[in-house]
Amino acid sequence: MIKLVIANRGEIARRILRAARTRGYCVAVISTQSDFDAVVRREADAVLEVPSFLDAKAIVQVALDWGAHFVHPGYGFLSENAAFAEMIEQAGMGFVGPTPQNMRQLGPKEAAKQFAQQCGVPTLPALWSEILKNIPSQSWPSALANAGLKLPLLVKASNGGGGRGLRVVRSLEDLGALVERARSEAEAGFGDGLIFIEQYLENARHIEVQVVGDGCGHAVSVGDRECSVQRRYQKIIEEAPAPNLSSSLRQEIANCAVSLAKKSHYRGAGTVEFLLDSSQAFYFLEMNTRIQVEHSVTEKAWGVDLVQAQFDIAEGRWPSQVDQNVWVPLGHAIEARLVAENPQQDFAPTPGPLKRYREPSQAFVRVDSGVVEGSRVNPEFDSLVAKVIVSGINREEARKRLLQALESTVMHGFPTNLSFVISVLNHHDFMLGHVHTKWVEQNLDYLTRSLVPASLCNFFQSEGFCEQLTLALCGGLSCSGGPFAQKFSSISNCYLRIGSCLEEPPWCLNAVDVSLGRFCVSGGALVRAIQDATPELATLSEAFRQLHARSLQSRDADMLDFVATRVSQTQIAISCLGETLIVESTRHRAKATTLAAAPKTEIMAPLAGKITLVLVKPFDEVHAGQVLFVLESMKMQFDIKADHDAVIDCVVAIPGQVLTGPSVLATLKVPNDSVGG
Repeated sequence: MIKLVIANRGEIARRILRAARTRGYCVAVISTQSDFDAVVRREADAVLEVPSFLDAKAIVQVALDWGAHFVHPGYGFLSENAAFAEMIEQAGMGFVGPTPQNMRQLGPKEAAKQFAQQCGVPTLPALWSEILKNIPSQSWPSALANAGLKLPLLVKASNGGGGRGLRVVRSLEDLGALVERARSEAEAGFGDGLIFIEQYLENARHIEVQVVGDGCGHAVSVGDRECSVQRRYQKIIEEAPAPNLSSSLRQEIANCAVSLAKKSHYRGAGTVEFLLDSSQAFYFLEMNTRIQVEHSVTEKAWGVDLVQAQFDIAEGRWPSQVDQNVWVPLGHAIEARLVAENPQQDFAPTPGPLKRYREPSQAFVRVDSGVVEGSRVNPEFDSLVAKVIVSGINREEARKRLLQALESTVMHGFPTNLSFVISVLNHHDFMLGHVHTKWVEQNLDYLTRSLVPASLCNFFQSEGFCEQLTLALCGGLSCSGGPFAQKFSSISNCYLRIGSCLEEPPWCLNAVDVSLGRFCVSGGALVRAIQDATPELATLSEAFRQLHARSLQSRDADMLDFVATRVSQTQIAISCLGETLIVESTRHRAKATTLAAAPKTEIMAPLAGKITLVLVKPFDEVHAGQVLFVLESMKMQFDIKADHDAVIDCVVAIPGQVLTGPSVLATLKVPNDSVGG
């Protein structure tokens, strides 16, 4: 029996495990003590613990001791580490992925760009790291001009990824500081401060081509993807094939990708990425020498299994499934990444326990997830919770199906980007396929608005509703006692009329299945609230628009389903119309408002992570919006800024410090005139 070690975690580890099971492999997963509750640990045949997912020597040793034949690295961690791949193969095991030479030639962004130039693939002008590190800052303008570069520029870490080590330069005066910031991030994040500068394209599209090679000079394309919907240079939505490309341009891009794979003797599955400007000119961006997060959307569109193809090549066979006519996809597929982060707070990570989790169950939906209900999103790792992938006979059918799937998804326990993704899918630009890599940033106000109309939000936030819903979640609907008892009348054990007996029309709350958190509201007041939202209709979810259309057809009371979960002693999460609302007691809100009114005397890290930069010292005067610390959490970097003008009293954080949760970083002396009164 073939024995496989998966040197990864989360959704990709479970995805690889599923593919390995169909081949009859015996499977072990690499894990750490801090990831003790990972779902995949319970599903694999064996768990091999190591100090870190980045400890190559330890991983190789435990895999060897277990008797592994193959090691699959997934994505991230050591998946593009040539030394790790070399260690695996020198130990007599097979590395399920490209060769070490492939990684050295195509993995580093600068080296890949230079190789692409040699292959005749279009590239953007660049100032290479070797030149950059040997010229004084006063010579930068002439060096940039000689390289054919003009503002804006992009400072890029050669061995970076995930948006780290990237800085856009719009003024030459800022170039020096941004070069140093990018170099510092690259050194901290990847152990390599090598950077270069290339031309920055405004409003470009991000197009990818999936390739598969045999390592001997034969390679094919398995279609293209559109990955332009991004935040912080990280993708949110991917689709295949890429929309609005002429057949000739699509073929030309694919030919360049395949040429690169053939000339490098690429082995296994990989992705060649391009930028496409408004004039339809395309340029090589980079190559990912591994399986991609978004491989699933290509599989759904073309009916292939890329992980099985990787296994075929590792076993010494060419995967026949990728020899089909890939330029005729089965339909159109769209994938949404659901992550633990808060779009309303600059996409800050929100790790924590997943107290209620419901995946969409429609036949046309595929979900790749690393969690189950009760799981924890670990702050030490990536914020990805699940990928929801759907397909349709055309792009519009796929879009509507994905909306339907997402609107039935429930994730309670921490803020997520679920409603944000729904807003993207509902936006007119996305419907037309008119998006680019800066599109999210330019439409952030629209994309972070509520999907639930104000009339319904007010009801869900009302004291009476919160009180009765809390009682229901605790075991039953009851209105005896309490300050609101005289205002409510219980109709039955599971059905409650909310509002005074003299008020018409009423609200009615129905407990459909309390154990699953399923409720619904109905009554004439619901119809009125729905119709009152008519002016907001264009900005609300598709689910609400359908509800609105039904309310206009009949004056009978409609029903609105929702799912509720107590996520803390003072808060309830409600999933309704694609939105997750958090409702609180009036007492708790009043306390929070009082606390927020006073100027802060502490600088807090909002979540667990690692302090990478400390930019202040005691007695420094700081101003509102000034960056004081840089925190790295869940593979992302965050600037922690001053909320108001103040003087630093004491700095308690140091570079490299690991925080296990929200923590005080510094204390402030608040100026007397900011206190008021």
